[in-house]
Amino acid sequence: MTRTSRALRTLSPLAALAAAAALVVACGGGASPSPSPAPSEPPVTSPSPDAAPPSPDAAAPSLDGTRWVLVRGLAELPDGAEVDAIFGDGRVAGQGPCNRYFADATVAGSSLAIGPVGSTKMSCGPALDGAEQAYVAALGTVAAFAISGSALTLLDANGGEVLVYEAAAAAAATGLTGSTWTVLRYAGETGALVAVLPTTEARVEFGADGRFGGTAGCNSFGADYTVDETAGTLTFGMFAATMMMCEPPALMAQETNLVAALGRTAAFEIAAGTLRLKDASGAVLVEAEAEPAG
Repeated sequence: MTRTSRALRTLSPLAALAAAAALVVACGGGASPSPSPAPSEPPVTSPSPDAAPPSPDAAAPSLDGTRWVLVRGLAELPDGAEVDAIFGDGRVAGQGPCNRYFADATVAGSSLAIGPVGSTKMSCGPALDGAEQAYVAALGTVAAFAISGSALTLLDANGGEVLVYEAAAAAAATGLTGSTWTVLRYAGETGALVAVLPTTEARVEFGADGRFGGTAGCNSFGADYTVDETAGTLTFGMFAATMMMCEPPALMAQETNLVAALGRTAAFEIAAGTLRLKDASGAVLVEAEAEPAG
């Protein structure tokens, strides 16, 4: 077993360091002369197959910022596997049948285009790997979306159903304390954001006790942190880390650059389930996705 695979199996960075819409049918009639016949049942109309989808419910969740859990569209999805999606800031990210994925998401009215899709590169066996290939292919055919009640339906260019999701009960994370995040990108040596290596997983955790922990795929690291949730400020104390050497060299570079970026953090923002850590000038240092609670 490699050092990298052992790091991917760690349970917690801190522990390592220490409805559909209702159909309203209106009917009316004038008063009948006496004697009145027994009232008849009001006619019930069925929607035409070609009818436009119902308008979104005013109380329905929005596309952005909601955690959507897939309920229909993948016949190959094994029992017990959960697939989700969170849209926001022109992107979509979530858990696929096997890997975590991310993609651009271009929205214009009810039109929606997704792709290209990127992901981590773990293998989970033939069933899950096949389901993931089918899911990524389905995302590439999406051309529109509709929200009705708590359901999100992704549609193809002909209006056909591609994937159907239900809004999860838990809201996306809105604060740092007690939260855990999967790192998507971090500031590299030039300062530009680079994606986490596809064969690794980087995670960070903000403990309720003021301790921060994380891993970039090899060592575990941690520090004290000070946050003002209202002002949006965040600073870290001195970092400590385990001292394993891992292959390939790019993994060690990823770890070094991520810790360096964290050390320059002065502020943060959370929007639509995405955390961005920033330096004093406002430049983004780290971009991470909220992990589902529980």
